[in-house]
Order: sequence, then C-alpha cells, then structure tokens
Amino acid sequence: MLNTKNTKILTALLVAFVLTIAMAACGSQEDDSEESSTEATTAEAETIDDMDALMEQVAQEELILQYKDYLLDKAFAKIEVFGMDTEGDQVTAYTMLCTGEYVALKDKAYNVSGAQGEAIIKYHVTEEGPVLDEVIWSEDGSNHDPWVEENFSKEALEKLKAYDAYDADGKSKLEQEMNKDVEEEMDVAVETENLLEINGEEGTYKIIKTIESGDPASDDYQFDTEVVEEGLLSDVNS
Repeated sequence: MLNTKNTKILTALLVAFVLTIAMAACGSQEDDSEESSTEATTAEAETIDDMDALMEQVAQEELILQYKDYLLDKAFAKIEVFGMDTEGDQVTAYTMLCTGEYVALKDKAYNVSGAQGEAIIKYHVTEEGPVLDEVIWSEDGSNHDPWVEENFSKEALEKLKAYDAYDADGKSKLEQEMNKDVEEEMDVAVETENLLEINGEEGTYKIIKTIESGDPASDDYQFDTEVVEEGLLSDVNS
C-alpha cells in the first residue's frame, strides 16, 4: 500500500523543482535579452559615429575641391552598407557609395561633381576611430555585373539586388540624404534643378537650366540648356 503522506511530499518537491527551473530559465532569457538589446544599441550607436567619420575620409579621398579658392567648397559622401567582413581590426564593407562636391553660391549649394555606384570600402579600426585604407569602385559597362558578382560577398550581393537606389522620380536616394547633410553643414538650400558651371581661369560662373522634351525611349527626345544667370566670381565674393 502506498504511503499517501510520502507521495504528497514527493509530488510537492517535484512541482517546486520544476517551478524553480522554469523561473531560472525565464530570468536567464530576460537577462540575455536585455544584454543583447544593450549590446545592439551600443553597436548601432558606434556604427553611426564611426560611419560619419569614415564618410568624411572617403569624401576627402575621392573628391578634389576644385573651387575652394573662389567659393565655399565641401566634399560629402553617403553609403548604403550591404555587408561587412571583419578580420581582426581590418574591415571590408560592401556598399553603394555616393559622393558629391558642393559649392555655395548666393545662398544655394550646387553639386558640381561626384559619382555613385557599388564600391568596396576597406578600413581598419583604431582607438581613435576608423582609418580609411582604400576605396574600390565597381567597373563600368559590360564589366560591371561580372565585377559585382565576383567581388561582393554572397550576403551583400543578395541585399544589393533587393536594393532600389532610386525613387519613383528617378532621383538617387543616397544623394537626397546627402543633400540634407549639405544643407545642415553649409547652411544653405541645395539647388536640385539648375546646374552651376564655374570657369576658374576666367573668374566667371553660369547657372544653367536643363530643358528636356519628348520621350527618352523614342526619337522625339530632345535635351537643351539655357543660361539663366551669369557673372563674375569677384562680384559674388565682394
């Protein structure tokens, strides 16, 4: 015959043991979750800070400030990162890179040179922040797709293929983000319709309006330009 008293005691001990294990596991999951969340937040913040510093180096490396002797002239860069390989303090980032040289004239900033395309950015991490080693742009023309397939990691390639670099109006998303940085740093609005042409040797400038008509896919497409303003750089700076 079973001892009812002993059976009840054993059952109670088993229940208590199971509850203790469950509570410990739950607490461990919460701690791990909180720790992971903290680490993710910290890593994200560090990435943003490091990326700003890295982009400043990329801009200075990739662009020549052609008109700094005449006007306020600054270089900018923006990227979309599709993947990163890390080996020790060496980092290889697979990106879509957009660069631009912006010149300020009469309370407006104009993008006077730059580029956009897939690029591999190599840098190393130091206590003071990232230090740029090299920027490798993708190749053009018929070599473009094979170059990307060969040089991007599998993960980065998948994300690149899913990325839409342009909005519904055909404008670069990265350039639009870069324009916001330009307006904040240069304290002027970015001109996105007209172009600025500067002749340093003659000390002159022209603001040019582009005129398009017809369908680019058909024979009736036409492209023309019109000078809407011109003058001397010396008058602007006086």
